[in-house]
Amino acid sequence: MLIKLESEALNSKRYLRYLFETIVSRQPLTRGKLIEIHVRDGETPLPEFTETPDDPAQGPHMRPQTAREAMCWRYIPPRKGDDIGNQILDADRRRETKEELIFDYTREVLGGLCRVHGAAMSENDSLDISFKLTVQDPEALHRAAQAVGVSVARQQGAVTEGNGAVATFTENPAQIEWSGISVSIPPNSKQFCVCRVMFNRASGEIVSWDDIADEIDGGKGVTNKTTWRSVYDAVREINKRVEAACGEKLFETTRQSFRRKA
Repeated sequence: MLIKLESEALNSKRYLRYLFETIVSRQPLTRGKLIEIHVRDGETPLPEFTETPDDPAQGPHMRPQTAREAMCWRYIPPRKGDDIGNQILDADRRRETKEELIFDYTREVLGGLCRVHGAAMSENDSLDISFKLTVQDPEALHRAAQAVGVSVARQQGAVTEGNGAVATFTENPAQIEWSGISVSIPPNSKQFCVCRVMFNRASGEIVSWDDIADEIDGGKGVTNKTTWRSVYDAVREINKRVEAACGEKLFETTRQSFRRKA
C-alpha cells in the first residue's frame, strides 16, 4: 500500500490555513510560547491523501527517491498472504500512516517558524492527532500566515491609533514591541537610526527627514549626506515589517516628514 500526502491539493491548502489560523489566534505571539494544535477527522481540515494498494501481479510500488518525496509518501509493505482487499481493510495501519505523514508535513511547513516537539496520537478508530509546538520567529510566522491567506489583522485584532497600545523600541536587541508583538530591526542600519530618532520623540510628533539623515550620517559635517529618498525607503521597510507582524503600519509620511502613530 502506497499512501501519499498531496501537498498541492485543495484540502491540503485548507489544512495549512487551519494550522496558521489556529497559531495566530493565540496572540500575542512571542518566542517560546507553547501552542497546541488538534487535528481530528470530521472536525478539522485534513490534508488530501492518495492511497494505492499493491497489485501482487505488478509487484510493490516504487519507493520515494528523495528526502522531500519521503516526507509526503509512505509505503506499507503487505503482510504475508495479503491481497488488495486485505490492504484496504487494514484501517489501523492506514490511519497510523496518515497521522505520521501529517506530523512530518506539519513539522516541515513550520520549520524555522515553530518547533514541533512531538505528536500525541489517539487510540480510537478515527484519525486524531495533536501537536505541541513553541514559537520561534513571530514575525516570520505572521508573514507565512498571510502567504496562505490568513488575515493576521483580523485574527489578532489589529491595533488602531488611539486605543492605548504604545509601541516601544529597544536597541539591544534591536526590536519594536507593539501590542505584545516583537518586530526585529537590523542593528547598525538606517532602519535602526530611524527608530532611534522616532522613538526619542513623542508619539504623534512630526519629525523632519533631515533629522533622521543626521543620525544616519553621524552629524551635520558630512560631504555625502543621506538623501530624502534613502530615509523614506528605510521608513517604508520598517512599515513593511511592522505591518506584516501587527497588521498596521507604525509610521506616517507627511511632506518629507514622519509621524509615529503609537
